[in-house]
Amino acid sequence: MSALLLLIGLIVIIIGILIYQKMTLVTQKSEGFTGATAETQLSFCPVNTTAYLNLNGDTECCDGSVTMNECMGTPICAISTNSSLPSCSDVQASYFRTMGADKCPSGMSYYEPLSGNPGCASQLNGNKNAPVNDTVPQCIIYSDMNANYSNQNSCYNKKNLQTISTDATALFKSNGVTTSFQGATLVPQVIGPVTLQMVQVSYVPKTTSPAKTCYYASDLSKMIGIQQANGILTADDASARMSAINSGIFNGECGAMAAVYNTKTLAEKQLRTF
Repeated sequence: MSALLLLIGLIVIIIGILIYQKMTLVTQKSEGFTGATAETQLSFCPVNTTAYLNLNGDTECCDGSVTMNECMGTPICAISTNSSLPSCSDVQASYFRTMGADKCPSGMSYYEPLSGNPGCASQLNGNKNAPVNDTVPQCIIYSDMNANYSNQNSCYNKKNLQTISTDATALFKSNGVTTSFQGATLVPQVIGPVTLQMVQVSYVPKTTSPAKTCYYASDLSKMIGIQQANGILTADDASARMSAINSGIFNGECGAMAAVYNTKTLAEKQLRTF
């Protein structure tokens, strides 16, 4: 009898230890991707997911709640290599690529630091959580959109500058056509409480002309929206300007200026000036 009681006691102790370990694992919340490389197997779950043990004893990550060691949401990835789920390292790498394509200028890779704002850089350190040094091209992804608008070092502005520069190169061609693209730069425009970095495009209508400047419809639309939101423009004035932009006759908009000087499909007197 004493041997049987001892055996039962040992079983109860073992079960208690296993329950404690599983409960501890279930309540473990991930600290996110920060600090790990895409080339190594992660030892923790992606942000806002919960680690749990599946029936085979593999550690997986659940996007949702975990009840009695069962993912009630969506199983995302696995820390254990024996699971049928994709590895968390692969999920991390895919996440970084997706964020980079959405947020970073071309030639830069996305990263998330140990603290502070994420960003993009042309070269990352070994942990993929910061630029390799302060001298490589880099930018910051601010959590506040006004900060993204106002800071020249924001990835938003750097990507916008890069995109418009590439497009303007084709819009204002220089191979024997009328106009010649001269470059683009970020120019701050103070609009009430908001500073908007707008991409100013420079072009020369003909070889003997002084350079002129224009802005793309996307930046002009943002400016008009901010002006209206801050009471600088009435709703009617804002609507009239947006109509002129959408019609391609807003003086100072690059598409309209190209139509006048490059394609010659529009007369300059047809342009709307505000």
